[in-house]
Amino acid sequence: MRLSTFAPSSALVFVAFVVVFLHGAHGLRKHVAGRRCHAGDLTKAGDRARERVDLRLALIDQHVYTILRDQIVNHKLQPGKKLNQEQIAIDMNVSRTPVREAFFRLETEGFLEKGAQGYTVYEMKPGDYMMLLDVRIAIERLATRLACSQMLGSERRQLEQNLSETQRVLDSGIGKAWNGDFDILNQVLADRLFYEMGQLDHAFHRMIIAASHNKYLVSTYDSIDPKIHFFRYSALSVSACLNMTERHKKVFEAIVARDEELAERRMERHLALTVPRAMGL
Repeated sequence: MRLSTFAPSSALVFVAFVVVFLHGAHGLRKHVAGRRCHAGDLTKAGDRARERVDLRLALIDQHVYTILRDQIVNHKLQPGKKLNQEQIAIDMNVSRTPVREAFFRLETEGFLEKGAQGYTVYEMKPGDYMMLLDVRIAIERLATRLACSQMLGSERRQLEQNLSETQRVLDSGIGKAWNGDFDILNQVLADRLFYEMGQLDHAFHRMIIAASHNKYLVSTYDSIDPKIHFFRYSALSVSACLNMTERHKKVFEAIVARDEELAERRMERHLALTVPRAMGL
């Protein structure tokens, strides 16, 4: 009787023990899993924080590089000028690391030259200009031919606006920046107008490249465009701006007329005439 009375109670106690044990084990597993999940969240948060830091540093690197390249291309940093990394870092309120990285990229791209005394801004060499011009003429001749058939109405209107603005800037300098004989009257104003004309010239050629609607031609042009723009400012003068304006109009008229041969020929002649000016002849 004692066994029969005791047995059920023992069984109940044992079952209860098992239930409690299993519940505890389950809770422990949940706790461990929770700790692991928490640790995983912390790891992910750390990764995201590092990614944000890396992105911020990359943006700073790109920002410094872009500013320096644009200043070189637009001749705000004059050819032959010696550059000091430490001073540039101070001026830009950044560490020397992004400046050093930018210098390395600009040297690789040919905008800076490194010598015994440090870095200097690239100075135009006739041989470099002629090699670049050969490539540019080949690309822009093809782009002009393609634009004759591919140009959209919206692109035509953009070119018309560019031509009007170019004429406006040129006219605004007469009697103020230069006289009718192309003699400079106000160098500061003339330099500002030359800069505007250079930007408009750049935009004109970019529009024709885009109007070709050939992505491979566009990407090829993109690779040499900064160097083209650099050389552009070596060839600007009052007479050059006047001739440029007239030749742009002639190229545009041939494109609108869909005369591929004429448009291509006019573009080649327009680019070839930059050689004497760029060479100082």
